[in-house]
Amino acid sequence: MAAENLAQGPCDIRVTLLGTGVPTPVMERFGPSTLVEAGGEILLFDAGRGVLQRLFQLQTPLKAVRSVFLTHLHSDHVVGIPVLWLTRWLVGRPEVPLRVWGPLGTKALMAHLEQAYQGDIRIRRDEEGLPPQGVIVVVEEITEGVVYEHNGVKVTAFEVDHYPIQPAFGYRIDYAGRSVVLSGDTRFNENLIRFAQGVDVLVHEVIAADLQRARASDPERAERVLMCTGKVYYDLLPEAEKLGAQRPAIIRLEQLYTFPWGELRQVLPRYRRAKELVWVQEEPLNMGAWRYLEAKLRELVSELESEGHSMAIRYVGRPERASPAEGYPAAHAAEQSRIIREALEFKGASSAPATMTKAGQG
Repeated sequence: MAAENLAQGPCDIRVTLLGTGVPTPVMERFGPSTLVEAGGEILLFDAGRGVLQRLFQLQTPLKAVRSVFLTHLHSDHVVGIPVLWLTRWLVGRPEVPLRVWGPLGTKALMAHLEQAYQGDIRIRRDEEGLPPQGVIVVVEEITEGVVYEHNGVKVTAFEVDHYPIQPAFGYRIDYAGRSVVLSGDTRFNENLIRFAQGVDVLVHEVIAADLQRARASDPERAERVLMCTGKVYYDLLPEAEKLGAQRPAIIRLEQLYTFPWGELRQVLPRYRRAKELVWVQEEPLNMGAWRYLEAKLRELVSELESEGHSMAIRYVGRPERASPAEGYPAAHAAEQSRIIREALEFKGASSAPATMTKAGQG
């Protein structure tokens, strides 16, 4: 659990990451949920596994949690709703409904939860005397635009690309000149970029190694394994597909901290013919993830070598420089094309095992 205080005083927006986990039931991280506090408003975005426990750890009064915004309806983002909704009623004794904003399907979700728990609701309301208003859920199914505005706090929903989930939303929260964007689950998305312009903080949800994409390459044919993170994956993919049976395996890393040792130790040994592990990044050598990852990738390759599988390591990206930008679009496009082209070129025997070749060299 982590918190980011953007300012001190009456103009604060406080963002607390209640959970950043994935569907795998690990204890280190609970399910996706983010708490935003601003202008006296307590806003909850998604309600994954463990959301109630995290709120309790923060000593957030449950009756004060009145507004829940859902990015999409994947189970790991909503599985905490029943326990939050009913425990809020049981422990907090609120006399106002819980309001939920979400995509098409949210009304059906909440209606079926009410049906599933109707026996418990009836007993606690009619026999135990809990306030009847507190268990009511008011749902608003949203489209892109401003969905909430109260006490100077404005929440704007915008569509993101989480195909095949449609629609899926990110949210922008504005208050007293401060702003935060929560991306929701998304691929590279121009709409997210547009709504995130000028914000103080962007919370971008990501996942671990893209194991599905890695498995899509035939392990018996792939002679290269490309590894990358972020947008460059989507630049590599269409060009790699043009190579047909000769296309390399591509592994997209989106969890860098903590490093996904276990997943990569499962995936890499499948590519017995691979002679090259290529790290690809858009950033200059001294700015991207390479400096952090190099030793870890060497350790993985060393483990493979101990099992008789020799693999060279190669870096492809911009050379070391003082600025991440090229200066003008044409130069950027040319350099980006060079990175993609060089990443897809097989160096094979010309690269010694566990050595690095900088972009623009051999």
